[in-house]
Amino acid sequence: MYSYSENISPVFSKNNVTVVFSTDNKFVPYLGVAIKSLVDNCSGENNYDIVVLHSKVDEYNQKRLKTFEQKNVSIRFYDMTDAMAQYKEHWYVHWGWSDSVYYRFFIPQIMSDYDKVIFVDGDVIINCDISEWYNIDIENNYLGGVQDISQQMSGYSGEYYRENVLHIEREKYINAGVLSLNIPKLKQIHFTELCIETLKELKNPVFQDQDVINYVCQGHIKYIPHCYNLLWNCIHFFKDAESRMKEETYHEYKEGWKTPKIIHYAGAYKPWKQPWLAYSEYFWKYARETVFYEEIIYKNTKIQPMNRDVIKNAVYRHRIYLQYLRCKFMKALTFGKTKEHYQEKVKKLKLQVMDYRNTLKR
Repeated sequence: MYSYSENISPVFSKNNVTVVFSTDNKFVPYLGVAIKSLVDNCSGENNYDIVVLHSKVDEYNQKRLKTFEQKNVSIRFYDMTDAMAQYKEHWYVHWGWSDSVYYRFFIPQIMSDYDKVIFVDGDVIINCDISEWYNIDIENNYLGGVQDISQQMSGYSGEYYRENVLHIEREKYINAGVLSLNIPKLKQIHFTELCIETLKELKNPVFQDQDVINYVCQGHIKYIPHCYNLLWNCIHFFKDAESRMKEETYHEYKEGWKTPKIIHYAGAYKPWKQPWLAYSEYFWKYARETVFYEEIIYKNTKIQPMNRDVIKNAVYRHRIYLQYLRCKFMKALTFGKTKEHYQEKVKKLKLQVMDYRNTLKR
């Protein structure tokens, strides 16, 4: 087992609210926006101890993130390279994710001097004083977390795996993107070692670290309202979400949308890639006030695979509009059944044109 010779201790002596993020060099701009949102909603009554777990984030990017520090906000960095190298043959990843998803396994060891810490993914906007979450009593549980709303849908990816391998009911499965960690309890059960051993046994979990954490902590989780980890991908990606889950569950999720405390831009859709989607405005509100703003725009306007799809859609819309004009012209020139044929085509094409225009207005 890896020796933690440089453990992190609390930087403030009182009113300490501890938040842990993880990142790599590429994701720093988006993490910067998340930290900006946290700092802007801080209370002067608390001290905010921010720790960033990373692998080879360069000095320049560390300096840029540290510009968010202020009298009651500390930002420190912990390089995970050596710790991760000890188990590199076990870090199973897919869907373009990196092994940084497993950093949270090590938090109870790295931060053994703490009583409680919050872990937050970098693709979030914190729309409240984060101490609200920190002060929620998770009682004697290992974790506090929010039900993963995507897993509440029948037929969702990983459903068979969750039920038949993890043996976890859908209502009890949480999203690991925002967590409250009871450090003494997690140390008591040897959480780090248990997670790594579980990963070895599972070998290729569908949702990687999240499946492992749910498996290890099942029965010892405090469930927090959806507003504290509002997963936006369920509404945007799954248009039939409401019909695929229990009415009560969907209602609780929709209640979270009314007062979003922490917006989690989980999944393939991101506000920097699809800025027209609802609640993207929260991301851009804070992004504009950071040194990362222009960089985020530049990185997401280059012609990359997802941008090519946007261009294809634009070309297709143009073709539809030209067909609409041509059919309208032919309707004016023709008679009888031919005219009726073009009238029908004009109606259908007009609906498509209006749909596209409405989409652009959103």
